[in-house]
Amino acid sequence: MPATELRSIESLQPAYPTFINGTTRNVDIVWLNFSGQPIVYKTLQPRRPFRVNTFVTHPWLFVDADSRDRLLGRGQLIYMPEAPNSEPIKRHTVLITIPVYPLLVRSLQVLRDCLKPEIINMCMQSEKLPEAIQGLRLPKTLQVKLVKFIRSSQEFRITNAEQ
Repeated sequence: MPATELRSIESLQPAYPTFINGTTRNVDIVWLNFSGQPIVYKTLQPRRPFRVNTFVTHPWLFVDADSRDRLLGRGQLIYMPEAPNSEPIKRHTVLITIPVYPLLVRSLQVLRDCLKPEIINMCMQSEKLPEAIQGLRLPKTLQVKLVKFIRSSQEFRITNAEQ
């Protein structure tokens, strides 16, 4: 199911995950609410845990706070909490990790991260290939893929639960 169709369904069966940031990056812990809107519950520093009380039908995502790249929770892009299966209730540990990206995706990430914010804004505001991208001396097909990649990674906008 694509992330855009995901949403929290009901709040009947509780779940008690502990998210652990297993990366060296700051990670946004994101809950998809009942409308499917992403809500940042916390920005988790590297190697830190975060306990949350949630429900089994509530999807969670993990996003690099700086690059906006998706991360994995228990090896999945979308973490669906598990019901506790013992008494007393034990929390499930959800280790957040960086996926092994295909070479093309990783190359596009590195290129994107080298660009100034104003160039990224140009990519977002115009349907045309910005001159700054054309000046990178990359093959035209890679220029087009880079702009599409920038647009797709910037589309993941989220709001903070504390707002």
